[in-house]
Amino acid sequence: MASRRGGAEIGRCTVIKLSIATCVKNRFEHFKQMVRFIDEADQGDLELVVTDFISDDGDYAAVLQEASVETVYLRVPIPFLQSRGLNTSFHVASGPVVFFCDCDILLSREFIDRLLSVVKPGVAYFPICWASPSSGSTKWYWRTGAYGLCAFTKPDFLRFGPWNEKAATWGYIDNQLLAKCKGSIKIVREKVPDLVHMWHPHTKTDVNWYYGGLR
Repeated sequence: MASRRGGAEIGRCTVIKLSIATCVKNRFEHFKQMVRFIDEADQGDLELVVTDFISDDGDYAAVLQEASVETVYLRVPIPFLQSRGLNTSFHVASGPVVFFCDCDILLSREFIDRLLSVVKPGVAYFPICWASPSSGSTKWYWRTGAYGLCAFTKPDFLRFGPWNEKAATWGYIDNQLLAKCKGSIKIVREKVPDLVHMWHPHTKTDVNWYYGGLR
């Protein structure tokens, strides 16, 4: 595990640190863009925690070393499992608030400020991102059926998590977590135009992963 820890105090005011927890397997170009946007949004209150399932399409560690944001990088020599990657990142996150984020998401400072104003004990945030068009299309759309982007205080996620590592799927684990939260914690769900999902082609494996848990 490689980490670069930074302070979270500006002047005399203690800043709430937000840990951004993600995992990755061979999404290097998207990952570089995500890190660049997080760098631009950072005001000394962000931590990016990355669990990498032995990606071989680029030097992820070098990207994080060049970033100014505080980072933790874990390289795990096991087959990719999104739920395990997110759980691993969560357990080493040092912030009191954790945002679970895909590695193909672009975000802004305005989004960070909004998240930190919403999330508190008993309140979880499930923002709706704006999705870039697929190849050959010009149509942007809201990902209203996706629930994987979410933020909790650490104690609240310990109550409702972890991500289900028995389900080797993409979307199903998101729906499971949301179902566990409903009725037990306040959920803020809203469209966020400066939270963007970058398009990438879906492989047959991607499709099987998403629908596997719904069968």
